[in-house]
Amino acid sequence: MFSDWLTYFWPQIQNPFILQYGLFNLPWLFILFQPLRFLGPFGSVIVVEVASVFVLIKLGKTLKLPVYRLVLVIFSPPVLFHIIMGQIDGLLMISYLVPSYLAAGLAFLKPQTTLAAGIQAIRRRPLSLIIVIVLLATAWAIWDWPFSVTGVELMGQFGFSTNLWNWSFWPLGIITVPLLFFRDRRGGMFASPFIFPYAGIQSLVGPMLVVATLPIWVFLPIWVAVWIRWFYMMNFLP
Repeated sequence: MFSDWLTYFWPQIQNPFILQYGLFNLPWLFILFQPLRFLGPFGSVIVVEVASVFVLIKLGKTLKLPVYRLVLVIFSPPVLFHIIMGQIDGLLMISYLVPSYLAAGLAFLKPQTTLAAGIQAIRRRPLSLIIVIVLLATAWAIWDWPFSVTGVELMGQFGFSTNLWNWSFWPLGIITVPLLFFRDRRGGMFASPFIFPYAGIQSLVGPMLVVATLPIWVFLPIWVAVWIRWFYMMNFLP
């Protein structure tokens, strides 16, 4: 339970200027998380997961999802696995709810989940690009990021296109890039995870919300299919 938080995120929060093995996020994320240090490893992750669910519920309401569909989203593998592992994607989806200048910075903390929010923010407020440039430049100056990232072999041991833990459609997912620029944010919210070589199931919280807006005869089979693939991924199926 909460293995990703306890193994990667919590140690990085405790030592924010020493990049932990296996972490690829923009290091400023863990500066933002510093107040969580006062809650301890388990108190902090509980707050993050509860907040993540509230963010997803708020997004579901802005997408005008009926309550039963929102419940199905919450009880879907991307959200449940997110909670079990102690992940952060749901919390970062707040990028779609905040003003542009905040969204531009937050979105690039984990672009597999929220890239479209950043692109949309820059389109609305071009000057917000300055925030992104400053975050990237200072991350390089302070942490030598991304050149100091270690643990890339973790991805290699999974493989990018064949391993079941990878939910990206790479390289076919590149065809979804135009969706990032649609005025309707649902397109970019859906596309963001699939244009990267690797996307964990927790990064599909956005696509799951978007699929839930489709007709029930489309949404429900996809919801079931995601469950089947998750069981297969976890070796629960032969």
